[in-house]
Amino acid sequence: MADIHHYGSCLCGDIKLQASGAPLSVAFCHCSSCRRHTGAPVSIFADYKIEQITYSKAKPTLYESSKGVFRGYCPSCGSTISYQGDNLPDMVHIHTGVFDDPSHFIPTQHDNVESKPPWLCVSVTE
Repeated sequence: MADIHHYGSCLCGDIKLQASGAPLSVAFCHCSSCRRHTGAPVSIFADYKIEQITYSKAKPTLYESSKGVFRGYCPSCGSTISYQGDNLPDMVHIHTGVFDDPSHFIPTQHDNVESKPPWLCVSVTE
């Protein structure tokens, strides 16, 4: 699995990343903070150990959106990149939309479903 590599970038290309290996999990997040961060009704994250992610060029700028919660973005184009939290200090959650081929990241769980918009239908194919 370590020889699997996924590549991605922000919209302008100032931030380029490589994820080594398979993600530990892929999940939908329905929380209001993720909605505000992305502008979308739901976010999809691929969860990696920090050492599995390498950046060429620039690293994301981190914004502390609430105590101990850091959201990564590109300061040039504003693309959302990541989520990190003090509660999981060795993890980084990468928004799957930044990957060159996001079809490799199939969500298998929903987090914070109680916060979803009432019109959003939730299901997971198994």
